[in-house]
Amino acid sequence: MQSSGLTDIMGSTVPRANQIENSRQGKLSDKAAHAGQMIRVDHKSGVPLYVQIGDQLRLMVATGKLSRGAQLPTIRELSVELTVNPNTVARVYAELEREGLLATRPGRGTFVIGPSDGSSLAALSGAKLEQLVERMFTEARNLGYPLSAVEACLERQIARWREQEMERRG
Repeated sequence: MQSSGLTDIMGSTVPRANQIENSRQGKLSDKAAHAGQMIRVDHKSGVPLYVQIGDQLRLMVATGKLSRGAQLPTIRELSVELTVNPNTVARVYAELEREGLLATRPGRGTFVIGPSDGSSLAALSGAKLEQLVERMFTEARNLGYPLSAVEACLERQIARWREQEMERRG
C-alpha cells in the first residue's frame, strides 16, 4: 500500500504531484496516479517531446498544480508512463534543474523547488507566447510564405480576436 504522501527535501510530508491534481478533483485514492497522467505528449506533432514535457511541467509549477516540495516521478516511471525514452525525461529534469525549478537529491528523488507565485506565471506566460510566435514565424518561413502574407494573416486574426472580445463584453 502506498503512503498518502512523500517526504520532501526538508523532511515534511507532501503529496505526490498527481495527488495534488486528484485531490482538487475530489479523487484522491490510495493508489495515486503519477504526474505523467497530467502530462500529455503528442508523438506526431512537430514539437520535440522534451519541449512538450518541459513546457507542461513549467506550467504546472507556475500555476501551483505542482507545489514547492512536491516529488516528481522517477525518470524511469515518467518515461514508461509517457512512452518516451528515459533520456528525454532526464534531459527535461536537467533543464528544469538548471532553471531553478527542480532539485534532484540522490537516493531521495526529484523535487519542485521553484516559485509558484503569480510573477512566475506571468514570466512563463510571456516566454511561452514568445516561443509560440517564434515557432509560427519559423514554420511560415520554412513553408515559403512571404512576410507580407504572414503579416496580413496576423492582422485578420487580431481583428477576429478583437471582435470576439467585444461580443463577450456585451
